[in-house]
Amino acid sequence: MTRGYWSIVCVLLGVFAVALANAVGLWWLGYLIGAVLAIWIRPSLAGLAVLLGWGAGFMQSAIGDNLSGSARVVALLAGLPASLGPALVAIALILAFLEGWLPAILARRVLTIARRPKAAN
Repeated sequence: MTRGYWSIVCVLLGVFAVALANAVGLWWLGYLIGAVLAIWIRPSLAGLAVLLGWGAGFMQSAIGDNLSGSARVVALLAGLPASLGPALVAIALILAFLEGWLPAILARRVLTIARRPKAAN
């Protein structure tokens, strides 16, 4: 299997894992999944996988409900004007990408430092 196909498989597995974790209430696993994916694929792809998985979990919970309507309800519950609902969804999507991308960057840096040859004294 070539590297491109392997990246696609890793992203799809990451999307499924994050969506499943969000469905059972383990939203924090997105950080761990993003970091683990960074071992095999680029951090930006790990962030994309977490973003898509988070979006899939969010859409799963919004089935039967208008997404913008539910966003307005969330804004109202937070004490904000209802017109900020769609903006909150956009902010949440950006944060979901960062949830996968930042741990992936950190994991990649740690692996890079660990693989450097040690200097002889």
